[in-house]
This record gives sequence, C-alpha cells and structure tokens, in this order.
Amino acid sequence: MSGSDDALLEKAARADAEALSTLLKRYGPQVRRELNISEQWRSVLDPDDVMQVTYVEAFLRIDHFTPKGPDSFLA
Repeated sequence: MSGSDDALLEKAARADAEALSTLLKRYGPQVRRELNISEQWRSVLDPDDVMQVTYVEAFLRIDHFTPKGPDSFLA
C-alpha cells in the first residue's frame, strides 16, 4: 500500500465510507483474483457472493481494523 492508501485507511477506520469505498474499489479486484474456493464448495459458492459478504463485513467492522504491515488491508 502506498502512503496515500495509508491515509485512506486511517480515514476509513474513522468511519469515512468514501475512503473505505475507494480502498475496496482499488483492492477488491486483486482480492477476487486471488480468491481460492475449494473445489468441494465451488458448486454452492460464487466468488461474487463471497466478495459481496466481504465488502459488507469491511463496512461493518472497519472501525476494529488494526493495520499490521503494508499488506494487512489486502489480507
């Protein structure tokens, strides 16, 4: 993450929905590409559904997020 992303993350953690939205738009596609759904679950889990739940969780819990390194938001 860049310095500007760190600033966005700080704003997002203080309930700035626009900052969080920017981060999710920026990093969501990368997360989706790296999403690995086990073969046994592929018939019932769609990657877009997983991402939708992930976004909801991010919006609901960003105030509890504690960065632990440059890629912690992606993790």
